[in-house]
Amino acid sequence: MALWDAARGLPADPEWRERRGADAGELFAHAVAARLAHPAAAHALLQRYKARTLLERMLGPGRELPAAAAPVALDEIREALRPGEVLLDAVEAAELTVILGIAADTVITATLPGARARADLLRRLEVALTSPAVADPAPVMHLAAEVLAGLPPSLRARLQAARAVIWCPDGSLHRLPLALLTGAEGWLAADAEVTRVPSAALLVHRDEGGLPGGASVLALHDETMPGAGAETGWMAARLEDVRRYPGFEALATGGVDWRHAPVLHLAAHVDLEPRQPWQSAVRLGPGPRGRLRAGDVAADTVEARLVVLSGCRSAGSDVVGGEGLLGLGAGFLAAGAPAVVATLWDVDDHVAARFVADFYGALADGATAAGALAAARQACRARPETAAPRHWAGFVLVGDGASRVPVRWRQAWWPLGLLLAGLAVGAVIMGHRREV
Repeated sequence: MALWDAARGLPADPEWRERRGADAGELFAHAVAARLAHPAAAHALLQRYKARTLLERMLGPGRELPAAAAPVALDEIREALRPGEVLLDAVEAAELTVILGIAADTVITATLPGARARADLLRRLEVALTSPAVADPAPVMHLAAEVLAGLPPSLRARLQAARAVIWCPDGSLHRLPLALLTGAEGWLAADAEVTRVPSAALLVHRDEGGLPGGASVLALHDETMPGAGAETGWMAARLEDVRRYPGFEALATGGVDWRHAPVLHLAAHVDLEPRQPWQSAVRLGPGPRGRLRAGDVAADTVEARLVVLSGCRSAGSDVVGGEGLLGLGAGFLAAGAPAVVATLWDVDDHVAARFVADFYGALADGATAAGALAAARQACRARPETAAPRHWAGFVLVGDGASRVPVRWRQAWWPLGLLLAGLAVGAVIMGHRREV
């Protein structure tokens, strides 16, 4: 492990560091498994492996990762978990997967088959999730359950009772949207809040402050996408303090500073670069001036408490062992956003617009970010035309799902206007009667 640390820390460039650690899952999975009799030691080893580059990026360019940042002790993680939360942490090798189920009062360990054994199952699941021919959610949920079928009954019981499940996958398990198991018999509650984190260490640094009062929303959209325009149009019409711009105009002129918005919403195509995930970009307009690149975002700082990326595959393109899905979602996390809503696969333009409306509506009604996403999934599932999992399971929240973002409904003035108009008409009639 010391040799891996030394080799991993040798390059100064974070992108090189990611690649140096990419093949270590095999080593760490077996090493963690050998320590399962001592959960604290197993967990410390797991955290030593996970999300090092993201932590380095969050510290800023040129700064070394301090010893205090890795690993985070198991007791710290348990103290950071809120009531009703369960963390499901995983490390994957070709022949072995190790799962740690962590709650405030317990740690439950499990070993499952490795990536090689589940490869065909995950391929079938991905086809079923993205195929327009699959409308019935039941078979898809069954496939998802098969991926984690070896979890012990004690951990399954914890998951069933959990109010919120925090999923920290590894390797091929990043392709499993855990929200598929909400409402599945013997798995998660129908209203369970499901979020993702690249590393359990992020839970220790969650911000409890939130935003006072109301949160303004900066909504940027690609003008060539009718659904994107409808999406941000609904937000501007129904929510208070929404600044809505064509994205290209905002980026190219520099007149709109997306870095300081309390809530940032980007409704646009995503240009994926699977081999170079930090080159992936949101395409808000033509040419390089209309693209917001993941690497540029990661090197910057954003003040947003919530970032919503409603384009296709915005969560990331390339899975790097110990680092997770890299791309736009990770870029905004590295820039300081505590919660990012993104997508795992292609989404229908108009379905995404309606899903986003349900999500922001739940936020305006007082839900947490994860609670609002759970409510939007339930609303989408309840409509026959969007009940298929491809429409709702691909939306994920990465980061702190308990973040509260006080988005507000726009005040409806028309009832008061009708009342005032009625009073005015009544006054005219009464005045006319007096004159008669």
